[in-house]
Parts: sequence; structure tokens; C-alpha cells
Amino acid sequence: MKTHELKLCESISFDLEKALNAYTPFDDIEKKHVESVLHLLKTEKEPFLRETKIGHITGSVFLLSSDFKRMLMTHHKKLNKWLQFGGHSDGDKNTLRVAMRELSEESGVKNFQLYGNGIADIDVHTIKEPAHSHYDIRFIFTTDDDNFVVSDESNDLKWFTLDEFTKLVQSDNHYNPHNIEALTRFIKKWRARRESNSQSAASKADAISVRPRAHVLLYHRVNTLGKMENSNAMFYLN
Repeated sequence: MKTHELKLCESISFDLEKALNAYTPFDDIEKKHVESVLHLLKTEKEPFLRETKIGHITGSVFLLSSDFKRMLMTHHKKLNKWLQFGGHSDGDKNTLRVAMRELSEESGVKNFQLYGNGIADIDVHTIKEPAHSHYDIRFIFTTDDDNFVVSDESNDLKWFTLDEFTKLVQSDNHYNPHNIEALTRFIKKWRARRESNSQSAASKADAISVRPRAHVLLYHRVNTLGKMENSNAMFYLN
């Protein structure tokens, strides 16, 4: 992300601990993930640094099309599998900003909008070499921007429909059991949000979207609970 873009992101506030306490887990498995992240925050001195050996906070993004019919995924070079965009906090305690930065760097997408009131999914998973855990805080962003760029970290980027991604998760032998469990949970969330989005499409048809000038970031302030005080935040990174 360019210097001016990073400066524009400085005004976005996000308190991870308060957001976690306000978050409603999807099931008992995700509830345990939430508890694990809260425990890490309370017991580790530097939970946002990758040098913390037990594990550290990461931020990631499921990037959906605005109509919720497709999701843009990256084929990760090192892991050799289709995944959402994301990465390390590297000391940044603002996990929403981390997720935005990773999305921009890994996809090249310039126009994207935060969906919902903040956190969309939470997952704690093990990384083998060296053995540690990623405490991954996941957000949903939406976009109408098809001008993506394949970064050095990816083999390819590709749009998947819900059905295509469901089949991929069920058939790709590069996914381990935990990957399948976590992605299946998100598929269920995606399906529910797509249905909800379709039902509310008519009421949103009258909404007016205004594109800002270059180098301008429009947003509604995120409060300390990680929730938008007004409507969704829209980000334009030029």
C-alpha cells in the first residue's frame, strides 16, 4: 500500500478486544476460537507481533462481489491452495486496518466496502513450520472492481461462485481438515448473507453511490466496539 494510503487509514479506529466481546459466534467451534483470541490478548505481551512464538493475531478478508454472487480468492504460492486475502499484523493493533492493507497489497483492488458491523469470522489454526498458531480475525469486504492484480505472493487470482467454491472445498486435496471446517463455516455464512442481500436488494436500489476524487478515503468512523456508527464504510485507494 502506498504511503498516502497508509496515512488515510490512520483515522480508522478498531478495538479488537471490545469487538470480540461484542461478537456473536456462529457455533460452538467458533466460540472456542473467540475465547482463544481473548486469552492470547490477556496473556501475551506482544500478541500482534509474529515473533510471539505461541502465535499471533492476523487479519484477513473474504472479498465478495457487491451482489454476493462471487468471491475473489488468491492461489497462495507458499501454501499452494486457494485462500482469502490476509497476513500478519506486524505490530499493528488495528486488525481492521491490517486486513485492509493485506487486501490492497495482495489483490490490487482499489475500491472496496466493509460489509456489516465489523468482524465476520474468527479462526485459530496451526502453522507447522515453525509450529505456532494464527489467531485470524476475518472481515467481509465487497467490491464491483474487476481490476485485480496478481501479486508476488500468489500464483493466480480468481472469482468463484458460491457453488464453485463449495465444490472446491469439498474436492481439493490441498485443504486439511481444519481448512475444510473453517471454510465450510464461512460458506454457510456467505449463503445466509447472499439470501439476506437478495431480499434487501429492492430497498437498496434507491441508494446513491458517489465516487470520491483520487487519493480520498471516505469512511464512517468505526466505534470502539468495532461497529460502524452510521452505514458501511467505503474505501477508495487510488
